[in-house]
Amino acid sequence: MQSATLFALAHPEIEGGLYHDENRNGYFTLGWSTKSGRNAAAAAIERINNEPAPEKRQFLRGKDLGAGYCQHSYPLSELHHVLSNLQQHVELSSGDHWNTTSIWLSQGAFSRPNRQKINLAHIAVCWVDLDLRHENSPLRLQRLGREPAVSAVLDRCLTYGIPRPSITLWTGRGLVLKWLIDVLPKSAYPRWAAVQRMLVEAFGDLGADASARDASRILRLPGTWNPKSGDVCEPVHVETFWGEITRYDFDSLANSVLPYTREQIQMLRMQRALARQQRAARLEHHLRVIESGQRTSGNLLKFNPARLAWLQVDDYRALAAARPVNLRKEGWTNTIVWLAASALAVAVWADAERFDREFMALASELAPHWPTYRVIQSVSSVKARMRLMARGEWVEHKGKKCPPVYTPRHETILQELDVKDDEAERLSVIIPSDLKREREAQRKKSVRMAKGALSRETWLAEHAQQNKKPWLELGLSRATWYRKGKPAAQA
Repeated sequence: MQSATLFALAHPEIEGGLYHDENRNGYFTLGWSTKSGRNAAAAAIERINNEPAPEKRQFLRGKDLGAGYCQHSYPLSELHHVLSNLQQHVELSSGDHWNTTSIWLSQGAFSRPNRQKINLAHIAVCWVDLDLRHENSPLRLQRLGREPAVSAVLDRCLTYGIPRPSITLWTGRGLVLKWLIDVLPKSAYPRWAAVQRMLVEAFGDLGADASARDASRILRLPGTWNPKSGDVCEPVHVETFWGEITRYDFDSLANSVLPYTREQIQMLRMQRALARQQRAARLEHHLRVIESGQRTSGNLLKFNPARLAWLQVDDYRALAAARPVNLRKEGWTNTIVWLAASALAVAVWADAERFDREFMALASELAPHWPTYRVIQSVSSVKARMRLMARGEWVEHKGKKCPPVYTPRHETILQELDVKDDEAERLSVIIPSDLKREREAQRKKSVRMAKGALSRETWLAEHAQQNKKPWLELGLSRATWYRKGKPAAQA
């Protein structure tokens, strides 16, 4: 059974179908690199390195340069056809061969044909990329063959209490460990990213690549060549249960990897909230006032500026999609690009390279009619503020210390972008205060209903008899009707 499953997984359309669902909406990305393309890219990089103008080199990176790396995005509905017919979709130049061509597949699915994190739609796999043949790898790792490497991985899983990988691939220069999980939406990304981070740490001394853990990552396809080693990427171990490849419940996997379970985190939050309340009581400050002017007992979730910034970026995208370019007022595009760039700078903090990649994808949605040079110019000041933020510098505004990157209030954003009521309905965080109160009331109502509370309509229907005031039909007062034992009115 093990050998038959390994043979099946050597076909890219079968392995890719384990974490990509053709019945879902979205896109996957196929990337490839040919020998002729890599040679052309190397020559282009040499020319760019000798370019005296820094702005011309700003957004150029090795893999995305010229013919050195090519990629194309396809709808998920075409997954089986594309992966079954790679020769029809991978463009080879004269003199190129399959054994000198690297082919990769995106592990996540995206809402647009662009594999940046801001476009992530859903994901159904966790992974770790072990690079055993890297030039900086210890000699003990470089000498490991595939079987000893797999044994070391399984021993590490047993030692750390981590479930065994569903699939283990030999890439020619190391291993890729994949844990198949339930399909997760984009909203679950923070917890998924935390699992990825802990998995990389657990296999760190086995050559885990910390840069290959983000959702936009592409990994080598089984059945394709690794030109660096001359080996074929192929599965070497698969975990099965009753003849089926093991797929883990994400919460169970997270509980075995993360230091705290969901329940423990909730308990810790409750304990910390209680401690804050007791501390406030000792200081005779039982309640604290939040920005909206309402009072709360201090059990709110911890504020996360990066998470808020990502939600703001999604709102800017939704707002730009609702306003076609030909219907925008003069200067509106400049404003939303500036605001979105500022939010993205907070989201990625001091990672300038990641900012470049994410912003170019974001700008293609916010300002599709802008040329590249204008996009680059529009964020020059934001990047300058990012450098200040990376150095830990702050600016003073109205007597308060603030981060250098512009972080306006939501009311200011609504005013600058002239957001209409129907547009605000599509947004999640950049919304008017009255809509925020309405959504909060609806959320609390949903919580009460989930706990068994009755809606007002249901309660009135069940207590209709009490609303009829039968004492009036008997010509009695309410007190007399009760005193006489609630007699029924004659039909």
